[in-house]
Amino acid sequence: MKAHEFSQIATTTLALILLTVCVLDAGATDGLGRESEGHSRQLLVRFEPGLQAAGRSMAHAELGTARAHRFRRIPVDVVTVPQGANLPEYIAAYEARPDVANAEPNYSIQVQSEPNDPLFDNLWGLHNTGQTGGTPGADIGALEAWEYATGSGEVIVAVPDTGVDYNHEDLAENMWENPQPSPRLGDIHGARWTDGDGTLTSGDPMDENSHGTHVAGTIGAVGNNELGVVGVNWVTQLMALRFMDEEGMGSVSDAVAAIEYAIEHGADIINASWGTEDRSDTLKAILQEAADAEVLVVASAGNNDSDNDETPFYPASFDLPNIISVASSTDEDARSSFSNWGKESVHLAAPGSLIKSTIPGNEYGYKAGTSMAAPHVSGAAALFWSVNPEASYGAVKDRILETVTPLEAWEDRVIAGGRLNAGTLLDTAISTGELTVTIEPEAAVEAGAQWRVVGEQTWRNSGERITLGTGEYEVEFAELEDWVKPSPLDMDVTEDTVTSDTVEYERAQGSLEVRVTPEGAREDGAQWRVVGEQTWLDSGERITLDTGEYEVEFAELEEEWVEPSPVSVNIVKHTVTLETVEYEHAQGSLEVNIEPEGARQDGAQWRVAGEALWQDSSEQITVDIGEYEVEFARLDYWVTPEPLSVEVQPDAVTAESVEYERGVGILEVILEPPEAVEDGAQWTVDHGATLHKSGETVEVEAGEHWIMFTPVRQWKAPEARRVEVLHDRVTTEHATYQSTPVAGVPVSRPAG
Repeated sequence: MKAHEFSQIATTTLALILLTVCVLDAGATDGLGRESEGHSRQLLVRFEPGLQAAGRSMAHAELGTARAHRFRRIPVDVVTVPQGANLPEYIAAYEARPDVANAEPNYSIQVQSEPNDPLFDNLWGLHNTGQTGGTPGADIGALEAWEYATGSGEVIVAVPDTGVDYNHEDLAENMWENPQPSPRLGDIHGARWTDGDGTLTSGDPMDENSHGTHVAGTIGAVGNNELGVVGVNWVTQLMALRFMDEEGMGSVSDAVAAIEYAIEHGADIINASWGTEDRSDTLKAILQEAADAEVLVVASAGNNDSDNDETPFYPASFDLPNIISVASSTDEDARSSFSNWGKESVHLAAPGSLIKSTIPGNEYGYKAGTSMAAPHVSGAAALFWSVNPEASYGAVKDRILETVTPLEAWEDRVIAGGRLNAGTLLDTAISTGELTVTIEPEAAVEAGAQWRVVGEQTWRNSGERITLGTGEYEVEFAELEDWVKPSPLDMDVTEDTVTSDTVEYERAQGSLEVRVTPEGAREDGAQWRVVGEQTWLDSGERITLDTGEYEVEFAELEEEWVEPSPVSVNIVKHTVTLETVEYEHAQGSLEVNIEPEGARQDGAQWRVAGEALWQDSSEQITVDIGEYEVEFARLDYWVTPEPLSVEVQPDAVTAESVEYERGVGILEVILEPPEAVEDGAQWTVDHGATLHKSGETVEVEAGEHWIMFTPVRQWKAPEARRVEVLHDRVTTEHATYQSTPVAGVPVSRPAG
């Protein structure tokens, strides 16, 4: 298939003979006097994207249904519900599941019977001379179109319908041949799906109804072969896809399967000369797949003599860019009495009243309907592509609508306001020019900047050149994460010239705000700036920057503070990036050495005033720089040094030394009884030579001391005893002599 691109126009045209879709209850007739079969107990279940096959199977098992078929290109399963089941209940059960997008009946589709209009015996739709009593010139201008081209074997037109008589004398030469047919199925010219559940029935698309063969003949019956009729294209490839039975009945699931086959086998155009008033999301999904695969779909507007704006007819009324919806016109350029219309939903008209074409068995016959109008448009699109193979489907669609013959009868009936004019279409098909767009700067190109014509799917690189039909185009630009794309560009392509322009992406911007803590650091002048910039910014200040990675640095303050390390930030398009950083106080070490060793052994320690933890001598601690007061532990026997004022410097050890002094206390000894005192009882300290009287006080070093007592005749002196004298305190001891004559040494001595 050619690489056709996309256009953004939304609806579709239908041909005259249509397929009607309806949901039939058990026992109801389909309008042709027979009961509907298999697919009346079937649903089309569309799952959410990404659900694996095991998940789908589990859903069916839980609801007691059986899967009949699974499509490859869309996440839809055809399932059969139990005999006698209530379809709405099963639909509700499926749609209640979070993994199911929607469920719907496998609607029936049928060919609509021909309207009761007069017969015509000439191909007036291609060239009207008034031979049928109509208006000369009320035709598509085939003779004028054939002056430019008569078709191409490179263009593939798929005809999903009742099949095609691929052996017909006027079609066989133009039948598509599968380059890789299945050895098992033998799908040489197409395939067949008529089991009602989307499964492939066989590789034989032979027509047993005549509708599809008639449609195929209008598109591409062989020309200039002295046989029968001629199609809009004398040369083309007709892909036969049968999804309806001999009575013109089919199902949505089989139609979807046929369209899926057409997409996968390279069809450029799908002619949908059938339809229904029942909307099928599954059918829309596969037609969207066709759009994504760059396939044009031409659909008949319907034969209900009604307004599709008010009562949609599908697939013609689907809002998809690749659909052209076709109404039927008469040989007088009037609306066929049966034809649907739609000012907002039907695109154009084409001949559809009593059109002569091929029917099975090397025969020819007349049919009427929008099913006959659609193949005129499909044929015209194929002609256009035969001379302009690089055109996008959007460009083809636009050209078809732009070149209609304006008619009062269609002014308020269809979007284009007129009837197909293949002659004018082909006249413009060979008028082409080139278009190219250069993108600046190079950084944007490296980041993925591209352009495309609005309505197309394919993005183009900077400087890439494409061929387009002459006319005005709008060019749009790819969205990039870190860049602001240019506004759409209007460009006029003229014949045999290169239309070029240069556009510039601008770097997208975002904002950066940095908040600095603590308040003390801000008061002392803490600031920030983007590395490479000169200006320092205050805490909370906001600046605008191009998107990308930046490094933020922080002002160096006086010794009291340590600035934060640089911070990497990512500026995102149209957002504010917030960062919070904290200055830390500069620190140093503090060490205090205590003397003498005796004080240390008695527990001498130090600490920073206000702190709870005491430190040993020579112990080192880390503190914020600044002035501190060091205090010392109080000991029983030592004089506590005065608090010490120290200044801690950054990244340095501040060492101080202090000395405890031995404390002094008062010792007082009271002797009893008074008689012993009168007899000369006295005491002395630590073997001292000085004797002290009862009640006398003596200043001594704080600590432990021995008190000894003098012997006195007739009195027993107390034993020497040890006392603890505390710093800055009076220690009073009482000692009692006992009345016993004793001869002894002058002074008592401690035992041992």
